[in-house]
Amino acid sequence: MARYHFRLAPLLSYRESLRDQCRQVLSQWLARDAALVAEQQRLEEERERQFEEMRSVQRVGVAMSVDKLATRRYRLGQIAVLHQGLAVQRQEVARQMELCRQALIQADQGVKVLERLSDTQHAEFLHREEARESREREEIWQAGRGRE
Repeated sequence: MARYHFRLAPLLSYRESLRDQCRQVLSQWLARDAALVAEQQRLEEERERQFEEMRSVQRVGVAMSVDKLATRRYRLGQIAVLHQGLAVQRQEVARQMELCRQALIQADQGVKVLERLSDTQHAEFLHREEARESREREEIWQAGRGRE
């Protein structure tokens, strides 16, 4: 039996490679987004600690130095600015992830088209081979019958 060879196999391999690259880039953007989320959470926890320290001093009635209070308020302002910067970065990362997802969808569709074509051509090849083998068996049977 002859062996099937998909003549567009190099193109399929190339498209699979592109798809894999798209997946890798998307996973990098997802990791970047996760890191930004973790940083936002860390800042939020620090912000809560700063507020809690200020509240606890006011509840207890302990005199806190003006410098310490000013330092905490300044740090809260820094945290707010950093948090806002992270939000902007996350928006950019989200935009990049969406672009990567679209590219991945297109790359995956390109691979699937070639895979379907390969499957169809392989099925046709098998059908032709089966028909050829059937004819050969018929000819052999006819030749054997003709000798009688």
